[in-house]
Amino acid sequence: MTSDYDSPFRFVGATIDNVIDVSGDSDIDHEALVRTWFIG
Repeated sequence: MTSDYDSPFRFVGATIDNVIDVSGDSDIDHEALVRTWFIG
């Protein structure tokens, strides 16, 4: 759980499985991330 999510409504009835960073920071190893999708 995180307190980073601030919204005008409460998020209920589902689970957030993945979060996509769209900040533009290039410190993410995208190839390694994609490999985890296939390897598990």
